[in-house]
Amino acid sequence: MTNELLHLEINDELILHDVYGAISYKGEGVFIAGGAGVTPFISILRHLESKKKLEITSSSLQIKEGGHHTRR
Repeated sequence: MTNELLHLEINDELILHDVYGAISYKGEGVFIAGGAGVTPFISILRHLESKKKLEITSSSLQIKEGGHHTRR
């Protein structure tokens, strides 16, 4: 799923249905969640923060991967 998101262009349409399964952090990517689906991401973000791989500011969320920052 994440790889497909990286190829979307402005005005592309994304339709999601029957999304299920385990959620685990596998590296840099895009997090999309709503409602109760946000809960696993809170755990992932807390873990990244504890490892000093997460930087939160008022305007962005950055994950530190391989010595560089990824803006979210």
